[in-house]
Amino acid sequence: HDPNIVIFGTTIGPPEDSEAPGYQRGGGRYRWQFPPKMRIVSGDLRTLDGTDKGLTTIAGDGTAYVAEGSISPDGRYLMYTSFETGQGDIYVKELATGKVTPLIQIPGYDGGPFFSADGKRITYRSDRHNNNLLQIFASDLEIDKEGTITGVRREHQLTDDSNVNWCPFWHPDGTHLVYATSAVSHRNYEVFIVDAAVDNSATPPRSRYGTAQRRVTHGPGADVLPVFNHDGSEMMWTCKRGAAETSQLWVAQFVSDLSSPSLGKDK
Repeated sequence: HDPNIVIFGTTIGPPEDSEAPGYQRGGGRYRWQFPPKMRIVSGDLRTLDGTDKGLTTIAGDGTAYVAEGSISPDGRYLMYTSFETGQGDIYVKELATGKVTPLIQIPGYDGGPFFSADGKRITYRSDRHNNNLLQIFASDLEIDKEGTITGVRREHQLTDDSNVNWCPFWHPDGTHLVYATSAVSHRNYEVFIVDAAVDNSATPPRSRYGTAQRRVTHGPGADVLPVFNHDGSEMMWTCKRGAAETSQLWVAQFVSDLSSPSLGKDK
């Protein structure tokens, strides 16, 4: 919880040219490498100088791709994706003890995981059918009486379509997720929001996972990688609007009435 400490995935040095890119779609428009040297490191902004000096490896040993990390709300766990089994699986590592617990070990590339604000659920995207079409999932964590994460106890699938759906992120209210999708076009990704909770007011309780999908961004360039600030009043995302079509960070005020059938357009 120190604002001066950053975590990120890196190979430390450049990846080898012989390491072929992994996932791709539509003739190679979307492709990236999974170098085995990829690992998750931490560093102190007060001392980092742009080199690998001062970086501390917190997950990965250079033998398998380890990246896509996020920290639990209490700072106790690092969650990440690893290719140590030959496919993308999701793990948590207790930072104080170093204990690693597998969470998602199902065929297909599961990655990009984030904790919910209360630390009791996770969201991620998966290529379960090995068809280069990513879908959004959420799972309830199995947590013992000491607060230790021991696994997952129930998984919810939020999308099941012919689109590429990825980079999900929880709204702080814990009942919605935003994510980027090719639903509009594979050449124009947009951010959508979807319900992600169980309605306990209904009898019997009714799942709202995957319901009320609504479009959030409306722009000519790819809008991806959405995240919220602590209270959900603002959303930040990466956008390729403009003549140069370069990826830039955008921030906008987020409509707070999530019960509205239309969220309007981002400004």
